[in-house]
Amino acid sequence: MLRACAIGRTAHEPMNSGQFAARRSRNRIDILGWPMKLRFDGVISEDGGFADIWLAYDATERKVAVKIVRESSVEISDALAHARALVRAAHKNIVTVFAVTDVEDPGRPGTYAPAIIMEYLSGETLYDAMLSRKFSDMEVLKISIGLIDAVRHIHKSGLVHGDLHEKNIMLVAGEVKVIDLLYRYSLLSVDSAKNAELQRREVDSVSRLIAELATKSSLDPSLIATFMRNEQKSQSLDMLASAVWQLCGAPIVAPSLTSLSLSVILCARHSMTIRSIYAK
Repeated sequence: MLRACAIGRTAHEPMNSGQFAARRSRNRIDILGWPMKLRFDGVISEDGGFADIWLAYDATERKVAVKIVRESSVEISDALAHARALVRAAHKNIVTVFAVTDVEDPGRPGTYAPAIIMEYLSGETLYDAMLSRKFSDMEVLKISIGLIDAVRHIHKSGLVHGDLHEKNIMLVAGEVKVIDLLYRYSLLSVDSAKNAELQRREVDSVSRLIAELATKSSLDPSLIATFMRNEQKSQSLDMLASAVWQLCGAPIVAPSLTSLSLSVILCARHSMTIRSIYAK
């Protein structure tokens, strides 16, 4: 929920050329349509150490979320570089990054700061959803596979999320959206051992989230118990995907076909159960 913090300013006052050149040299950011005109309309969340996220409207009145990155962050250049990577590598289960640019900081009128402009999501967090209801087997399958696909895509883009938990996963019109990437961790700048360690940590985080989701569902307790045993052995996202298919009562399928296989099952769900699909 937005906290009341309406500003109503438009970022249009230009930074002088010396300040602009110094900022660009220091932060090495890509300026897309600088200065970007935004009308800020309240704080979505605050992070005293790294960035604040604001609700805003762009020049076309499109609602966007604006993560304003503080200069005090020692990793600001890497964070912005990683955000630019996600501009080029969009995925349906990851919040869309529209641009990385400079905007007037609504919390410090008259000053400019680097910002990540993202789609605004209207939905609920997985945390809130798990507090309010139980999930069906198909919901568990869809959420779990969406989460696995999103994290797999982040890793293929050379990044790791860095902070996966229930409040950083949104459910929007029934679809998973992973949000609030830290943008601080690159798989390309570490050796193979550290690379494997970072990915393994995220597999563990995803596994824990799915296990918690399963306990908030109508799934057979025996299937959940089997998953709990299998997920502890999962060394990769592909192994975890196979365990999820078993959890939801389907035989193991090729993990790389998760989205396609899920779509087929969802379409056929109206007339038959998952088990009957694979029995024929």
